[in-house]
Amino acid sequence: MWNPISIDQYVKIHLRNNPNDDEKTLRMRIDAALDYYKNGIKCRCGKDIWIVGSATAPFGCLTCIKNNSDDWEDDILCNMNRSAQADEKEFKCGAYEKL
Repeated sequence: MWNPISIDQYVKIHLRNNPNDDEKTLRMRIDAALDYYKNGIKCRCGKDIWIVGSATAPFGCLTCIKNNSDDWEDDILCNMNRSAQADEKEFKCGAYEKL
C-alpha cells in the first residue's frame, strides 16, 4: 500500500506540490512526528502516529486524521494551506467556509 521514501524525498515532493510551504517548518513537523513515533507516543486511539500525515495535520494515526473531517482530503489540504499561510492576515482555502 505504501512505498517507503526518505524524508528528503518526501520534502522535495511536498514542496514541489505545495510551493508556498516553508521547508523549515515542514521539516520541524516531520522531525517532531518522528520523535513522537520513536519515543512510543501514540495517537489518541492508541495506534502509531502517521508521520507524513502528522506533518500537515494534528499528530495522529491515518484513521484518526482521516476521520477528523467529513472530507479528510480537503481537511489535509486546508491544514497544508494553514501551514503555508501562517504569516498571512487572511486564510484562503477553497474547502474552507467562513462562519
